[in-house]
Amino acid sequence: MKQITGALLFSATPDITLLTQTAGNYGLILYCVIFILLFFIIMLYGRIYNYKTTVNATEKKVRKYKAIFQSMQEGFVLLEIIFNQAGEPENYRLIDANPAAMLIAGLEKGEIIDRTFFELLPQAGAEGIERLNKVALTGEPISCEVFVNHIQKYLLVDIYKPEKDRIAVMFSDITRKSQAESLAERQKLRLEALFKNSSDAIILFDSHQEIIDINEKFTELFGYTIDEIRGKKVDMVVASEAIFDKANKLTSDLLNGHDISMESVRFGADGQPREVSIKGITIKLNNEIIRGYGIYTDISQRKKAEREILYMNYHDQLTNLYNRRFFEEELRRLDTERNLPISIIMADVNGLKLYNDAFGHVEGDNLLIKAAELIKKECREDEIIARLGGDEFVILLPKTNSEEAKRIIKRIKTSGSEICLKSMELSISLGWSTKKSVDQDINELLKNAEDNMYKNKLSERSGVKGKAVQAIINSFHDKNKIEEQHSKRVSRLCEAIGIAMGKSESELNVLRTAGLLHDIGKIAICEEILNKPDKLTEEEWNEIKRHPEIGYRILKSVNDKEEIAEFVLAHHERWDGKGYPKGIKGEEIPLIARIIAVACAYDSMTSKRPYRNFLPWEEAAGELKKNAGAQFDPEIVKIFTEKVIGKES
Repeated sequence: MKQITGALLFSATPDITLLTQTAGNYGLILYCVIFILLFFIIMLYGRIYNYKTTVNATEKKVRKYKAIFQSMQEGFVLLEIIFNQAGEPENYRLIDANPAAMLIAGLEKGEIIDRTFFELLPQAGAEGIERLNKVALTGEPISCEVFVNHIQKYLLVDIYKPEKDRIAVMFSDITRKSQAESLAERQKLRLEALFKNSSDAIILFDSHQEIIDINEKFTELFGYTIDEIRGKKVDMVVASEAIFDKANKLTSDLLNGHDISMESVRFGADGQPREVSIKGITIKLNNEIIRGYGIYTDISQRKKAEREILYMNYHDQLTNLYNRRFFEEELRRLDTERNLPISIIMADVNGLKLYNDAFGHVEGDNLLIKAAELIKKECREDEIIARLGGDEFVILLPKTNSEEAKRIIKRIKTSGSEICLKSMELSISLGWSTKKSVDQDINELLKNAEDNMYKNKLSERSGVKGKAVQAIINSFHDKNKIEEQHSKRVSRLCEAIGIAMGKSESELNVLRTAGLLHDIGKIAICEEILNKPDKLTEEEWNEIKRHPEIGYRILKSVNDKEEIAEFVLAHHERWDGKGYPKGIKGEEIPLIARIIAVACAYDSMTSKRPYRNFLPWEEAAGELKKNAGAQFDPEIVKIFTEKVIGKES
């Protein structure tokens, strides 16, 4: 500027044009300078403004992220990596942690800042250290679920490396979720265990009724394996053609939301029916049925028990015929006009008591069973035959007239005469009555049939029982020849004693018969005991001692043998009163029983038996004399030894 000004002042001849031009150039320069200054000022101001704006924005972001950091539900901690001299991570120092981290860990911030990872979590173990080291060395993030023992929590942990010397760890408490998942898993395992090990047969099928799975019990009950039936319609497998439509409707109803609980029949691979209880359960997803369970419980044993109970309620257990209860119900039910004429046949097995006494109740039961079989055989299948009790039977015959009833009776009598048990003919007394009009009382009909039966029984009684006793004697002698010979010898000895005593022919006849029948009661004694070679036990001896009473009951049932029954009962009584079964003594004992006692004892001593050798007659006579006045009537012993065996010797 000074140079320009000096040039203007010392110029001798100033040029106005030049001055004007020069002044204009300088002004332009000045304007440019000012413009440049203004530009720089504006730029500076803009930069300052932008800087302040950026700072403010950054501060806002920092505040925002800090607020997020402070308020986030996930725990967040920042760790500084502490490297050793080899450049490997040696430890980790905690720089910062948010409140959520403190809450999850159950610590205060002041307790953990600037402390190392291993100071805070010495129990982290090798697995935790390995994870941190892996992120520190590779920079690759890790996500995992861990259970922190000291706080008893499950944590979802994300570990990453934001800077070369920093490790960030973010974690959230998933204890409830893990517990829920664990519970769900346990429930799933439990359901699977229940499915596999259930005592019920279970089949799983989809919404199209196609089989997905079955359990072992299903295979056991129905005989199918899953490979055989997977994908098949459930009712095509377990329902027969006859019940398919009904079964299929039930399955469809189940998949349409209707509960199923019922008892029915389903079929196995062998084509045989299974009695089962059926329960249907559906599985829903988003309120839509997607699958169904069919649960089959085997109820065959229960059903069998129910049928047995029902059967027992209406049947006689011994004969399997109907019982009185069923008969009475059917009598009322069938007592209608459309069933006329109605006939009733009453039947009574003859000689049952005698048979029981002779052969025991087991054989007596067998007699009743045979009688039931006979009656059933001679009747039509649909006719009602019942055992009223004891030895009585009844046949109810709807739409059967009197002539047909008589034909049935004739068939029963004829067939019975062809059946023998223990040498005894099966004898049944029968009577009948027929209702021809609705005015007749059905109970009166029953009474008339019973009365007719008893009339026939009375007329048949003596002959039947006489035959029965003879059959018992024959049966006893057939199975025990030693006893047969003993009885015949005793009979002859009794007759001989009677002759020596001057008895009449009728009395001798009684003596012969009583001697022959004195041991008839032994028919009910086990042969092993009768023929036992060793000494009898007390129990066996008591069994032997029953035979006088058994013989008495057998003979007492026959009219012409009642007197002899008394002699048989007393033939083991003793003169001194120490005998059995009554313990009577002296002349209280019937004379014929006293004669039998002497004759029986002598024959037993002089005959060979399985349990001892026989005695010579002299020794036997000596034994009788020795026991005269104690075991035996002394007068009879004297007559026997002097006039019977003494005479014979």
